[in-house]
Amino acid sequence: MNYLQKIYYFFYFKIRKLLNPTGDPSKDRFVKLSGRKVRIGAFCFGFEDTTILSYDDSIEVSFGRYCSIASGLKIFTGGNHRPDWISTFPFGHLFSNYIKVKPVKGTPKTNGNIIIGNDVWIGRDVTIMSGITIGDGAIIAANSHIV
Repeated sequence: MNYLQKIYYFFYFKIRKLLNPTGDPSKDRFVKLSGRKVRIGAFCFGFEDTTILSYDDSIEVSFGRYCSIASGLKIFTGGNHRPDWISTFPFGHLFSNYIKVKPVKGTPKTNGNIIIGNDVWIGRDVTIMSGITIGDGAIIAANSHIV
């Protein structure tokens, strides 16, 4: 390979990566969204503007194939208050200098993985909470809150 070919290939791969930073759209892939590794199915689009609010790193988030996602999608992986406890306040986690209580295990809480099926259309400014599975072919209206 001569010098000009090396230069060509160097810039070709750099420009290709800039134009398509999430990889080949015809393949399932893992991308970083809000600092989290998320599985994205082939031919999905629009997830680049997705915000993932992470409270539990063990929760998996995955999108199926052929998903259409409008801007403003927010996904919560946990951070739920405990309505089944005597108080919903996260004692020991906040204001620990003033409230002298050891951190209580089990707060904040999560409901599990978030799985979005194939061929799902998610409208603008949708919020999806932890523990949700959205089936294949679902349509979620703009400004919906999925609990």
